[in-house]
Amino acid sequence: MSAGDPLLALLERHCASLGDEICAIESKLSDPVLANELWPEMLEETVARVHKLNGSSGSLGFLCLSQAAARLEDALNDIARADHAPREPDILNARLLFGELRVAAQSATPENSRLFGVDLNSIGRPAHA
Repeated sequence: MSAGDPLLALLERHCASLGDEICAIESKLSDPVLANELWPEMLEETVARVHKLNGSSGSLGFLCLSQAAARLEDALNDIARADHAPREPDILNARLLFGELRVAAQSATPENSRLFGVDLNSIGRPAHA
């Protein structure tokens, strides 16, 4: 991959955006937010944000990050499906899974992507004998 490679630029942009995404998700998992009477709407927003991170990371070849986001998304969906406000064990589990997501995001670099080094121009072309 060269410095002008559009795929490398995309991977770099994704990695650069992770800090803001993690901060936004963390703010939604704070005590005051979950204690707020508007927690169902806030939880829905958080699930959507984590889902987007899951999908974009997976599509860009960041499998560990995508898997960590998927686990958090599943836990948040379980909370959202319950007919009561989030309970302490569920909140603790979501925060634990968020911690795993944060670690995965902090270690994400373009070189960690399964797409790093892929030549997009060669995709779909027959191999030369």
